[in-house]
Amino acid sequence: MRKLPLLFFCVIILLSGCSAVSEPPADKFKADFSASYKGVKLKGKIYSPSNSALTITLISPDSMRGYVYKYERDKLSLSYDNMNIKSSVNYLPESDFTKSVYNVIKSLKKENNLKTVNSYNSFTEYKGRCESGVYTIKAENSSGFIKNISLEENKIEIKLFNTKAIN
Repeated sequence: MRKLPLLFFCVIILLSGCSAVSEPPADKFKADFSASYKGVKLKGKIYSPSNSALTITLISPDSMRGYVYKYERDKLSLSYDNMNIKSSVNYLPESDFTKSVYNVIKSLKKENNLKTVNSYNSFTEYKGRCESGVYTIKAENSSGFIKNISLEENKIEIKLFNTKAIN
């Protein structure tokens, strides 16, 4: 009879040790992306050295090839060829493609912002909120790398690939 409480205690300890705490997706990375923004297909590169800095370089469509959006602490630098414009991010609407991506990355480390929606063998799906609206992220379990970002109300779908960590 004395062993029953001990057995019960051991089972509780084992079960509590088996539930994994999901870490937030990685916010320091570089990756290629393909995206759809309000029906327009985009391709480019994302460089995110921290959750308060982000560079997006557009490769396609041809009419936007070479545009570089650099965000750092709510300041925006837009470059194309030899032209460089600096501004506050507040001049762009929250639904802007690059600003939406910046807002999502910036919000990843906010406490209690991300909620796990589904967890599978190879990836976890999260839901969060940022200045641009409600978003869904799918991140690899093994690396924490973001594979997909979706902001339904802004009509943004992004697939990231060739992702590498930044130290």
